[in-house]
Amino acid sequence: MFFLGQHSRCHRKPNLYRLTDTELDWVKTVDPIRYAANDGVAPFSFEVDGKIVGYSIDYLQLIAERSGLKFQPVVGFSSEEYFIKVQQGDIDLLPFVRQRGDLDEFMVYTSAYHVEPPDRFMHLMRQTPFKRLLN
Repeated sequence: MFFLGQHSRCHRKPNLYRLTDTELDWVKTVDPIRYAANDGVAPFSFEVDGKIVGYSIDYLQLIAERSGLKFQPVVGFSSEEYFIKVQQGDIDLLPFVRQRGDLDEFMVYTSAYHVEPPDRFMHLMRQTPFKRLLN
């Protein structure tokens, strides 16, 4: 679970969670959280004009704004390579992944922020504006 900080620069909604002084101190000292910025998992994480965008990236930006945490994208790898990097400790976060038994030893999962049956997902992707992403 992620917490949303009291010193948010994001004013869209009131903060639902308050960080303790200990948590705020930790946020100030922790290294940037390295995350897999996969460019082929539209609409969650994909590349547009050389920039990784998508639902997952939007969530990380909101968490950063509300908590003070810093995130660092790691780009240029396949999904399987990202899984290996998690196991090696080179990546801290996979923002878009289904629970897999082979990763349970290396990861702690949050609740899903999106659940969509695969056939419904592909139907949506074949429609505009996402259709161009399948080419």
